[in-house]
Amino acid sequence: MYSCKTILLDKKYEWDELIRISRTATFFQQKKWLENWVKCFPVRQEIVGIFDEKVLVGIAPFSYDQGAVYLLGTTPVLGSELVCDFGDIICQPNVEKNVWMSVLNYLSTKHTGKILDFSFVKENSFSFDFLKPLSKKIVPKGTSPYLDLSKSWEGYLSGLKRKNRHEIRRKLRRLERVNYRGYQVDPTEVNRQVFFKLMRRSSFEKEKFLSKPMEAFFSGFLTGLNKGQIFLWFMDIEDKTVASVLAFKAKDELLLYNSGMDLDYQQLSVGLMSKVLLIKKSIELGYKKFDFLRGDERYKYDLGAVDNKLYQLTLELGRDFTGVF
Repeated sequence: MYSCKTILLDKKYEWDELIRISRTATFFQQKKWLENWVKCFPVRQEIVGIFDEKVLVGIAPFSYDQGAVYLLGTTPVLGSELVCDFGDIICQPNVEKNVWMSVLNYLSTKHTGKILDFSFVKENSFSFDFLKPLSKKIVPKGTSPYLDLSKSWEGYLSGLKRKNRHEIRRKLRRLERVNYRGYQVDPTEVNRQVFFKLMRRSSFEKEKFLSKPMEAFFSGFLTGLNKGQIFLWFMDIEDKTVASVLAFKAKDELLLYNSGMDLDYQQLSVGLMSKVLLIKKSIELGYKKFDFLRGDERYKYDLGAVDNKLYQLTLELGRDFTGVF
């Protein structure tokens, strides 16, 4: 087994390098994302570093309360909002089993009597397969539909159902009768405010969601993350921005995080078509996967997405896991 010790979130470790090579970590376990999450939504936290002698081979970020240990970032904020779509640990490839064994024994010693609430783990993650037989309870937590992108726009369209392909082409022809364009912008203060305005105009639910504390959280990661990780996409009609999409770049994937639109242009389906244009741009840029992130909205499947199910695993801490493996 490896040794475990608490490390500090604000100290320098090879966190980003582990993220880059890890088969378990997701975008929402990176250091700058979690730093902003903790700043905006303070919790009792413990970042567990897993070491092979002096070499850092894994990082397991947790929060905890009197009864449970959680993956950091996966608990509700501001009452009921969830802002991290995936949960997992970070570790070097091919050592996941030993890292998990070390982490479970460490948590069982330090948090005896609590449960490990491991939420929003992907069905196709090593962590899910490994922890499934050890879990007291397994609960579905929704899905994260995604597209394996074709190498060409026409190839993408040909893979859709006939009805959906026809609808996209029809709506594109309708857009062509007005002066429209889709384009990427930098997340400047001005552009952030345009995005927030369109989010609020989209629906009552999004207006309620984007409270002042939530806007501060968004602004925090939009300014704190590396600029190359953010893909802010606008759609204009007659020089007026009528729709926007916020996505993240993660390796060879684009992750659709949130969006907004002007309801005055709803008849042109600008909410849907801004995402269609972003898929087209993703193909042109050579991305291999387009992840719609958590949620089973109908439009995702109309655009060709398939499910990647998410689960919550519950484990009892306080036992010796060594003999289980």
